Amino acid sequence: MKEALKRAGHTQNSAREVLGLSKNAVNNYARGRIPDATILLRLSQLCGVSMEWLLTGVEREVEKEKVENRGFDISPEEYELILKLRSLDVDNQEEAIEIIERKYARLGKDAQNSRKRMSSNSQPGAEDELSAGISDVS
Repeated sequence: MKEALKRAGHTQNSAREVLGLSKNAVNNYARGRIPDATILLRLSQLCGVSMEWLLTGVEREVEKEKVENRGFDISPEEYELILKLRSLDVDNQEEAIEIIERKYARLGKDAQNSRKRMSSNSQPGAEDELSAGISDVS
């Protein structure tokens, strides 16, 4: 459990607060006591690992294989981000998705503005407009 918490960026105290567990319970789990299934599930979601991993410490490749077999091509970093997103509660997942959507929408607008600036590059004064546009994006 200690390793899973560390990987997910949590401490025993933060896990205790998020999961609503006593300090004694978290200490016991960190020392190897096996929690009941409900707590084990919540811990696995918090840490972004499987319940099996929490119990055995063995990294399973099944989830990665499922993704690869569906034809998705994602990096290990992207996979880790997915696991972290899944470990968040619903409110935090929605907030994270909103942030990503805003960033993605901004990239689309920035790309459109860039294309407009490129097409006006042949017009007199276009270099000044391009410079101004770059400072606006920064």
